[in-house]
Amino acid sequence: MTNALSIPHTDRDQVYQLAFIMFAGSRRLLSTKPVQVCRRCLSSKAQQAVLQPIASHKRPIASFVSAAPRTATLRCSFFTSTTLRASAPTAAEAMERIEQLYENASEEFQIAAEETEGNTVYAADDRAAAKAEVDKLEEFYKSVVEGTGYDASVREEVKRRAGQRVRELVNAMTALEEKAMEHD
Repeated sequence: MTNALSIPHTDRDQVYQLAFIMFAGSRRLLSTKPVQVCRRCLSSKAQQAVLQPIASHKRPIASFVSAAPRTATLRCSFFTSTTLRASAPTAAEAMERIEQLYENASEEFQIAAEETEGNTVYAADDRAAAKAEVDKLEEFYKSVVEGTGYDASVREEVKRRAGQRVRELVNAMTALEEKAMEHD
């Protein structure tokens, strides 16, 4: 049995055991033992499995390397490249978030417009919900376009791709509120 201190670039406090109890369970998965994994690089000892049983558990515990053959290894570069991302947000990420907010806001706006047109009991509540969603969209859009958290190229890209749609929805919401005031 290998001592935890022998794992490269770690000490006893940086080593932990990843263990997942598999409830659906294949017998092969449930019969494997957990693997000691380095916290810094998430690799097993020099990319070799160091198997140690956990005696305190009554049920068998599955291994982090799952049902893959024992020769399967973890690649340190995969984990460090995905977890240590320090780059600025991209236009695609900002646009994805704006599209989600726009979809929610436009759905709420459609519901509010139908309820206002029908002059139903729920019209005021639906307008308030639509206004809240439109405000969220407008706030995020302004934070991207006017804020300092994004590069100038990202701000211009977002303004070019989403600016018109956001302005149209904000203006439509204003018109809907004015129309509701006339009905009341």
